Amino acid sequence: MLKKILFAVSFGFSCGGNAAALGDMAYDPRLAGSAVYSDPGFQDFIETSYGYLNPLNKPPYTVNFRDAVASPAVPAPAPPARSHNGHIHLTRDCASLKLGPGEGPVESKKAELTSQRYIEECKPVAAGDSGLIIEHCYNRPLEEWTRTVKLLAKPRQVPHGKKEIFEVCLEGEKLELALVSVFNAYAVAKEGETEVLFTLTPSEEPVPAEKKAP
Repeated sequence: MLKKILFAVSFGFSCGGNAAALGDMAYDPRLAGSAVYSDPGFQDFIETSYGYLNPLNKPPYTVNFRDAVASPAVPAPAPPARSHNGHIHLTRDCASLKLGPGEGPVESKKAELTSQRYIEECKPVAAGDSGLIIEHCYNRPLEEWTRTVKLLAKPRQVPHGKKEIFEVCLEGEKLELALVSVFNAYAVAKEGETEVLFTLTPSEEPVPAEKKAP
């Protein structure tokens, strides 16, 4: 009986020593990067015993996102349409008219002028298949004005072979006459609405230096 007890004690010390030795061998920093750690069988042993393959280390539940339904893409909010609230602008149409010398009244050729009022309108549109919403803007005409303009100059002094130059411009409803290069100052009278005649009467006023014809 005493022999059995002594054998059990010695066997226990022997197994305990081997287990401690194995426990010390579970990880050795000097083996990092060696062939032991590169062996697939050894890696499976480590992962099964101490890693994520050990049933004791698994979380109580798992969620697999691989086949989960993707959330639908949320389209970008469309910019508000700005119909009739955009920038309004007018076009300006100008023409040059010339008057040569003459003993009596002299008429110019007719000039056809057109001016338009535009409004900028914007609306959201999809940019191809990307789903991106952009703002597309364009000009839409609102109104249009047309004028036929002619000049009539009363007798005045103009050197032979020279001409006086005038400019008429239409912007919206506004029609303007400007002196560009002249020998005389004029009093101007306007007649008509759509077919306009400017009558030029020479005056005694001096011609501005910047308007004086060479």
